[in-house]
Amino acid sequence: MLFLGFALNSMCKFNALFQSDIPMLPTLKAEVHRLLRIFLGRFLVTECIHTADSSFMDINLQDPNVQLPDNQICIGQDAWAYLSSEEDVLDSNVHKSFFNGVREFYVVIASTILHKFPFSDTLVDDIAVFLPNNHCRLAQRFPVAVPQNH
Repeated sequence: MLFLGFALNSMCKFNALFQSDIPMLPTLKAEVHRLLRIFLGRFLVTECIHTADSSFMDINLQDPNVQLPDNQICIGQDAWAYLSSEEDVLDSNVHKSFFNGVREFYVVIASTILHKFPFSDTLVDDIAVFLPNNHCRLAQRFPVAVPQNH
């Protein structure tokens, strides 16, 4: 439960962002990408994330060679404190099973984001033109839609 509280906190923040009264659709792709990077960074080696293409589709999430070792995987301070306090009681099978479950959780979350969100759809990129800072881009693409004094 301590691990899930830690892991799901990022998803709660993401969810809360899109429950705002302010239109957030134009920032959706950037925020989903940020959320994905957060989750990838919790269980994959940094080099793997930095050398991947921007869609991260070229990463084999199941490959143990790109996953962090147990002592580096992010499970949250409370979970680490609990594991440390129970170190003498927990046998190595419980420890191994726990970290396998953590890895499986992160793989499922990252895979779901990668396969459900349309990162390659240009419409998702084009929605960003509705951000106030991007009106110039919209005006260039659709000059009739945006008055010249904006």
